[in-house]
Amino acid sequence: MSLQKLENNRNKTVVQEEVQILTDLLEDITKNMLPAETFDKIMQLKKLSSNLDYQGLDKVVRSLSNDEMVYISRYFSILPLLINISEDVDLAYEINHLNNIDQDYLGKLSTTIEMVAEKENAAEILEHLNVVPVLTAHPTQVQRRVCWT
Repeated sequence: MSLQKLENNRNKTVVQEEVQILTDLLEDITKNMLPAETFDKIMQLKKLSSNLDYQGLDKVVRSLSNDEMVYISRYFSILPLLINISEDVDLAYEINHLNNIDQDYLGKLSTTIEMVAEKENAAEILEHLNVVPVLTAHPTQVQRRVCWT
């Protein structure tokens, strides 16, 4: 049985459109929140980076004030997070869709359990199964609430 592997880059066109929308929104918000000079430096840094102009990048970065550095670093930190969220949402949509139409895919827990159950050495496989919870601070993970008693 060959199963489809799900990846968050299957719908590249959709994700690219979402990235452009998110980039435009972030630029609009940033433009309205910062002094024009600081915003212009962000756009200048983006252009220099795209052109691989490392000397130009170095010159602009050296000229930044501490306040500008804070705002600019926030801008360049937020954009990749927004892009990651967009990719994760696209992948979650695909998983939900496949689950709703009862289609199997690589990594689907119920399919994996069924495949193991059909094996002659299922008990041995399960004896060597090691499930380890992963705690992460990844910004797009579901928030976990802890109740202390």
